[in-house]
Amino acid sequence: MTSWKLPLLVAAIAVPIALAFLAAGPALGVAVGALAVVAIVFFAVRQRPRDAIETAGGDADVRRVLVVVGEPLEDPAAVEDQLGSFPASEVILVSAGGDKAASAAAEELRTRLRTDFRWIVTGPAAR
Repeated sequence: MTSWKLPLLVAAIAVPIALAFLAAGPALGVAVGALAVVAIVFFAVRQRPRDAIETAGGDADVRRVLVVVGEPLEDPAAVEDQLGSFPASEVILVSAGGDKAASAAAEELRTRLRTDFRWIVTGPAAR
């Protein structure tokens, strides 16, 4: 849609509603507003996609695993043991806390894993 059409579209919707409110009060104004909504929904439903809808292309041999830990990361071996059952080429770890012990545990986990590794810290310590 070109930029000059938007104000005309807004005016085509709002002006009849405002005039109906002024001319006959709330009853007619609400009725005209309801008709405007029905018209908008009708035209929106009739729209068809311009191009084909496709899924995003992905790399078939890439396997990503998201690990969410509710507590601050303390035992990287436990996380590594759980990841052993999910062969992955990329691991994203989300955990609470960002103190020195958690940072050291995340760094140890990064060295133990042979995959791409990202660590995302959540909670008050992330600020």
